[in-house]
Amino acid sequence: MFTLQNLLQLLEKENRGWKNPTTMTRVILMALTDFNYQSDIASKVFSGVNQGRNIYFEIEQLVYDEGFETYLANVELRLRNQNFRNGNFDSLKMVEETYQLLKESTNLNQDIYQGLLQSYAKNKDNRPYLFLAECFYYSLACRHNKTVSYNTTTVSGIKTLQTMSAWGDNLVEVIYRENLPTKFWSIVEQMTTKEIAVFKTLAKLVVIDEDEEYYLYAPVTDAEIRLYNDFGVGNGEFLLMEEFGLINIGARMDNPVFVEEEPAGFQNDNLVFFFKTNSDAFEITYKSYTFTTVGSKLLEILAIETDDSFFEQLAKLFTKQHRDLPINFYLVPVEMMEEAESTEELEAYRLT
Repeated sequence: MFTLQNLLQLLEKENRGWKNPTTMTRVILMALTDFNYQSDIASKVFSGVNQGRNIYFEIEQLVYDEGFETYLANVELRLRNQNFRNGNFDSLKMVEETYQLLKESTNLNQDIYQGLLQSYAKNKDNRPYLFLAECFYYSLACRHNKTVSYNTTTVSGIKTLQTMSAWGDNLVEVIYRENLPTKFWSIVEQMTTKEIAVFKTLAKLVVIDEDEEYYLYAPVTDAEIRLYNDFGVGNGEFLLMEEFGLINIGARMDNPVFVEEEPAGFQNDNLVFFFKTNSDAFEITYKSYTFTTVGSKLLEILAIETDDSFFEQLAKLFTKQHRDLPINFYLVPVEMMEEAESTEELEAYRLT
């Protein structure tokens, strides 16, 4: 019989990570419904005492709210997340065992039987969790809905490492753990090793503003352009990143900063560059490039350490450009900045 209980018993045979059948069943039920069930319910589902009627109704509510294709895609993702790197069971073995159970089943109507056979043939190699998601769903549906038929859908694919070989291991975790929008994947899939290398170079040069937003200091003067060139970034690299939808250079931002007695400025991962005045307050402005939503997400995923040498030279250049103004400039390690109770304690880090 092709039932949820029998599928769970097959999974228990392949179990290599869950401590007991109840824990395993709770995880599978969560994958199917996105709801955390109590252990007693999970235990009864596994043993067959509880045939999962209420669980099926909750699934149908999700299908109604999300649409069937989105529901299956979400179950596929949750199953794969729960079995990251086959830590809990061998997915391919489970698919084959499920296929054998399917062939021997006598409780499915012909429509669902043929549909699941086609799903196996189509998904067994590249999308095993989609096949399993369908099997779990229809095992419940056939038990609690006598009129159910196979729903032929096109479920958008979850990205695989094979489609983005240029990234190597950089995106392994996010592929398995995050459900990112199509726009993100459409951009990163097109990036070759060249574009990836340019983005990683730029990631080392980012600065962080007082709102903890990441951006690039936009080079305007000849000295600023030379500084970027010294670190491998010229106009061609900026244009390439804009072409891929990772930064916005066409909309160069003005960054007005109010210079007053209280410190203001920006930082990187390790250094804080701030400035203040003992005179009347006034405003200065510098320019920046912002990252797009995709670029910002890549920065978060890659988490590349910023280059202190670049930041030090940028701070000294900024100081030189404003030396005629009554401003005191400081370049301070982050940990010292956090420990200091006043700027007077940081005079050793004052730039001249």
